[in-house]
Amino acid sequence: MNKHGSPEDMNRMMARLEAELARPDPDDGAIIDFPRGEAPLVQAGNLRGIAVAYTRHYGLVEVTDDAGSHFQWFLGSQIKRLSS
Repeated sequence: MNKHGSPEDMNRMMARLEAELARPDPDDGAIIDFPRGEAPLVQAGNLRGIAVAYTRHYGLVEVTDDAGSHFQWFLGSQIKRLSS
Protein backbone atom coordinates (compact mmCIF):
# COMPACT_ATOMS: atom_id res chain seq x y z
CA MET A 1 0.00 0.00 0.00
CA ASN A 2 1.26 3.44 -0.90
CA LYS A 3 1.38 5.56 2.23
CA HIS A 4 2.60 8.69 0.46
CA GLY A 5 0.76 11.14 -1.71
CA SER A 6 -2.74 12.47 -1.70
CA PRO A 7 -5.97 10.98 -3.03
CA GLU A 8 -5.65 13.45 -5.92
CA ASP A 9 -2.28 11.91 -6.80
CA MET A 10 -3.86 8.47 -6.89
CA ASN A 11 -6.74 9.71 -9.07
CA ARG A 12 -4.26 11.34 -11.45
CA MET A 13 -2.20 8.16 -11.67
CA MET A 14 -5.30 6.08 -12.42
CA ALA A 15 -6.47 8.56 -15.07
CA ARG A 16 -3.04 8.36 -16.72
CA LEU A 17 -3.15 4.56 -16.69
CA GLU A 18 -6.63 4.55 -18.25
CA ALA A 19 -5.44 6.94 -20.97
CA GLU A 20 -2.43 4.75 -21.74
CA LEU A 21 -4.69 1.71 -22.08
CA ALA A 22 -7.02 3.62 -24.42
CA ARG A 23 -4.33 4.94 -26.77
CA PRO A 24 -5.56 5.34 -30.34
CA ASP A 25 -2.95 3.13 -32.00
CA PRO A 26 -1.26 0.54 -29.77
CA ASP A 27 1.16 -0.32 -32.61
CA ASP A 28 2.48 3.26 -32.78
CA GLY A 29 5.58 2.47 -30.75
CA ALA A 30 6.53 2.81 -27.12
CA ILE A 31 5.12 5.57 -24.94
CA ILE A 32 7.95 7.96 -24.09
CA ASP A 33 7.58 10.24 -21.08
CA PHE A 34 8.97 13.76 -21.03
CA PRO A 35 11.61 14.14 -18.31
CA ARG A 36 10.20 15.41 -15.02
CA GLY A 37 10.05 19.20 -15.08
CA GLU A 38 10.59 19.41 -18.85
CA ALA A 39 7.07 18.65 -20.08
CA PRO A 40 6.04 21.48 -22.42
CA LEU A 41 2.90 23.58 -22.19
CA VAL A 42 0.84 22.88 -25.31
CA GLN A 43 -2.43 23.66 -27.04
CA ALA A 44 -4.45 21.04 -28.89
CA GLY A 45 -7.56 22.47 -30.46
CA ASN A 46 -9.13 24.72 -27.85
CA LEU A 47 -7.56 22.82 -24.92
CA ARG A 48 -4.38 23.83 -23.14
CA GLY A 49 -2.39 21.48 -21.02
CA ILE A 50 0.93 19.79 -20.41
CA ALA A 51 2.30 17.24 -22.86
CA VAL A 52 3.33 14.37 -20.58
CA ALA A 53 4.20 11.64 -23.09
CA TYR A 54 4.31 10.84 -26.79
CA THR A 55 4.58 8.09 -29.38
CA ARG A 56 5.60 8.38 -33.04
CA HIS A 57 2.32 10.02 -34.10
CA TYR A 58 0.43 10.94 -30.91
CA GLY A 59 0.90 13.07 -27.81
CA LEU A 60 -0.68 12.54 -24.39
CA VAL A 61 -1.81 15.84 -22.90
CA GLU A 62 -2.85 16.41 -19.29
CA VAL A 63 -5.62 18.98 -19.12
CA THR A 64 -6.68 20.46 -15.78
CA ASP A 65 -10.09 22.07 -15.46
CA ASP A 66 -12.80 22.52 -12.81
CA ALA A 67 -13.43 18.76 -12.79
CA GLY A 68 -9.75 18.01 -12.13
CA SER A 69 -7.05 16.49 -14.32
CA HIS A 70 -7.74 14.28 -17.29
CA PHE A 71 -5.53 12.90 -20.03
CA GLN A 72 -6.28 12.88 -23.73
CA TRP A 73 -4.42 11.64 -26.81
CA PHE A 74 -4.03 13.97 -29.79
CA LEU A 75 -2.38 13.53 -33.17
CA GLY A 76 1.00 15.20 -33.16
CA SER A 77 -0.12 17.52 -35.95
CA GLN A 78 -2.87 18.90 -33.66
CA ILE A 79 -0.48 19.80 -30.84
CA LYS A 80 1.22 23.17 -30.79
CA ARG A 81 3.89 24.03 -28.22
CA LEU A 82 3.22 27.31 -26.43
CA SER A 83 6.10 29.64 -25.67
CA SER A 84 7.07 29.96 -22.01
